[in-house]
Amino acid sequence: MNVCSDLGSKRRRHDETRAATKAGSPTLNPAARHMDAEIEMHVIEEGLRTLTERERAAVTLRDIEGQSTREVAAIMGVTEMTVRTLICRGRVKLKRHRDQHLGA
Repeated sequence: MNVCSDLGSKRRRHDETRAATKAGSPTLNPAARHMDAEIEMHVIEEGLRTLTERERAAVTLRDIEGQSTREVAAIMGVTEMTVRTLICRGRVKLKRHRDQHLGA
């Protein structure tokens, strides 16, 4: 969970800075960015808890730990197609949960 939090925070800071630069608007102050990142990370952590155990494992191994689909399949003892299905379902559920709670 901490790894996910760190990665998510880094990605958001990078994306916010890039978006603000493209739009020509000033970037958010560091305190506001930090608060937004913490809120979003909390929502994502809640979302992870809504996934089934297998979906959560697949998403965590693939998206957070960076394992390949083949490696995740071997670890979980399932086929690569099953891993792709679990990851897809998990990501859809996480996005839906995030959008509902952050109003995106």
